[in-house]
Amino acid sequence: MTANSTNGSAGPLAHIKVLDLTIARAGPTCVRVLADHGAQVTQVLRPEQGGLDASFPAFDRENLHRNKRSLALNLQTDAGRAVFYRMAKDADVVVENFRSEVKYRLKVDYETLRAINPRIVYGSNSGFGQDGPYGKRPGVDQIAQGLGGLMSITGPPGGGPWRVGIPISDLCAGMYLAHGIMAALIERERSGLGQWVQTSLLEAMIAMLDFQATRWLIGGEVPPQAGNDHPTSFPMGVFPAKDGMINIAAGGDRMFHDFLRVIGAGDLVKDERFATRADRGKRRPELRALVEEKTRTWPAEDL
Repeated sequence: MTANSTNGSAGPLAHIKVLDLTIARAGPTCVRVLADHGAQVTQVLRPEQGGLDASFPAFDRENLHRNKRSLALNLQTDAGRAVFYRMAKDADVVVENFRSEVKYRLKVDYETLRAINPRIVYGSNSGFGQDGPYGKRPGVDQIAQGLGGLMSITGPPGGGPWRVGIPISDLCAGMYLAHGIMAALIERERSGLGQWVQTSLLEAMIAMLDFQATRWLIGGEVPPQAGNDHPTSFPMGVFPAKDGMINIAAGGDRMFHDFLRVIGAGDLVKDERFATRADRGKRRPELRALVEEKTRTWPAEDL
């Protein structure tokens, strides 16, 4: 893997040593954030197998594991663990995303490493948390998108569950974990002690749905699918133009009025049916028909 190369700058985490036990995508995403900020990352690979992501396309592996050094250690052997323990004694951070019980079987869990180095910050990502009814289950993005509720609000109305086009729970869980690790490093400056930082694909997915969740928890509204439209603001979505499609975002009152004047629908500015954001949201089909009637007459480039 490549060593850090950050435009001539060492980066704010250049003094931080990270041992990377991660596989797949969520864990490597976390470590990549640390590496991109200058951390000295050593990726620990399994001999011969090279990890779960060894089967990923080469461009994806280079993307996930940039700015890292690597070595092969068999953590199932006493000799391999002895080398890892020596490295952990001098490390600042260890990151893993095994199934919850694997780190204990390998004897590289937080309690074991804390006994070696009380300043260690230990980051764990899992599918569904470290304990609980799903604690021992492996997790993947596809399942987290569904179980977390994202697929129920994605796609066209009535279209059934739709997956988004990127591994969003992997990416968000990784970034949340990196955030937590950096916060723990700051706290260590005060206490002198490390800590165990945890997140999961499911937790990250639910956290990302905060806007939609509050619609139910506070507003009592079950969020429906809205296709390419914004969940509550309109017009914000994809509309037909004379020669293709165009993305339009004019949800605010002033933007909406300016937009109407531009497309030649200024007569709607004072139409009480569409006076507020809430009114426009409630009358979305009616307003869409009026807007599309105008946008279809415009070349996309001109709009």
